[in-house]
Amino acid sequence: MTLVLPARPDASDVTSLVAERPPVAEEHWQRIVAAITRRDFLIGAGALTVAGILAACGDGQAGSGSAAGGETQPFEHDGYRTDLPLHPERVVVLEARAGLEFALLAGLPIVATEWSDESHLMAHLPQGVERLGGSNIEPNAESILSHSPDMLVVGAGWWNYYQENELLAEGIAPVLVVGDDDPDWKASLRRQLAAFGREQQATEAIDAYDATVADVAAEIAPLVADRKVVIAGADEEGFWIQEPDSFCSGIARDVGMDLVLPEAGQSNGSVSRYSFENLDVFHDADLIVLQNPDDPATTNPAWQAVPAVQAGRVAELRYDRNFGLALTAQVFAEDLREAARLL
Repeated sequence: MTLVLPARPDASDVTSLVAERPPVAEEHWQRIVAAITRRDFLIGAGALTVAGILAACGDGQAGSGSAAGGETQPFEHDGYRTDLPLHPERVVVLEARAGLEFALLAGLPIVATEWSDESHLMAHLPQGVERLGGSNIEPNAESILSHSPDMLVVGAGWWNYYQENELLAEGIAPVLVVGDDDPDWKASLRRQLAAFGREQQATEAIDAYDATVADVAAEIAPLVADRKVVIAGADEEGFWIQEPDSFCSGIARDVGMDLVLPEAGQSNGSVSRYSFENLDVFHDADLIVLQNPDDPATTNPAWQAVPAVQAGRVAELRYDRNFGLALTAQVFAEDLREAARLL
């Protein structure tokens, strides 16, 4: 569902909405339903957003005009402008990737988040954080509202998707859009946390990563000496290799791996693609770290003929590790420790 309600709900619409309402305080929900049915909030709007409903209620529980603690700061991302609370009290995270990772690193008071049982980030959630209804692909308005957020957090990639598909009304609460596409993730993390006055958290997170990298590098040094590693993936179109400035490639270099890299001019942006007839570059690798190792593409005879594949030296690159910030970088460095043991 989208986060836009019908402009003129009839009685059955309201009855259905009440029947499916989330577990919010009864008094608060009555105000929301009353706002939906009041004619003066429907005329001339074309469509009434959930944010408009909350603003009409005037209860101060959400909306870009209010901020817990009173202090706000201007925020802008690709044309979107708002005032973010410097000390939010109820943060809802809309996707369990960059948005959730930043919220965790910043120590924001997360009350609910989109959930991913496969993600390493779940282990970092404070006790009591609730699972947000809906999904990162299709946010659920009622679920978001039920947590009375004073700030939403989402990664830039998902934010762009929501905007393109009109899946998120901007006025529900101020939205912190987390940059997630900077190859220099350390600088990006420092910059974004500093904007919240959390420079110390950035330093601590990066120091923890650097300590892990040093430990991993020391252990795997004799294993990776004079060996080539490729960071790659498979899908229905064939195979791809990550660019040298990608998140995973940078971490692999940090731990001392010598990478097989795409030839100049073959990139389509973040990766270079290879058809089944053009897999010679993989023959140079002693170890392959592969996203989607169970994809049907890996049954192709050309792939099966790659020496590292025949030798069983293929480790998995998990989806939740292929980009992120300090927590993800640290856990991917540990994954590379395990991968190196295949050599």
